[in-house]
Amino acid sequence: MLDKDVDRDHFYTTFATIRFDVLVCLDTEPYEMLIGARGLNWACTLTISQNFEMQMDDYDFYSLKDKISPYLKHNGNQKFGSYIFLKYLCEHSPNKYRKKIINPSIVRLCAPRKATNIDEADRTVFYRWMP
Repeated sequence: MLDKDVDRDHFYTTFATIRFDVLVCLDTEPYEMLIGARGLNWACTLTISQNFEMQMDDYDFYSLKDKISPYLKHNGNQKFGSYIFLKYLCEHSPNKYRKKIINPSIVRLCAPRKATNIDEADRTVFYRWMP
């Protein structure tokens, strides 16, 4: 992505029969990975270091573990840890930038805590693209 001068990319993968939407954001400092689980009402934001290392905080891990535990038997393995999950995401991420436009609903799914209410007077409204 950095070679192609791309700021964000979206992909999805299935872990334990649950679809996870992943949004990689290289336009923030530090970089971020937004992860949202379809149908589980769970999402988190992970910080990616300059060395491209990341870790999941305890709150996000335990809330995911509580929600995903009934589905783990479908994954063929009852073990679950943040390392196992993050390694799975990395192994199932695309090798190349896919050149697809990211749907705003994906951003809302993956980053619910980043969305804030803005006062009416401070809002900026997008009207259209200029040719």
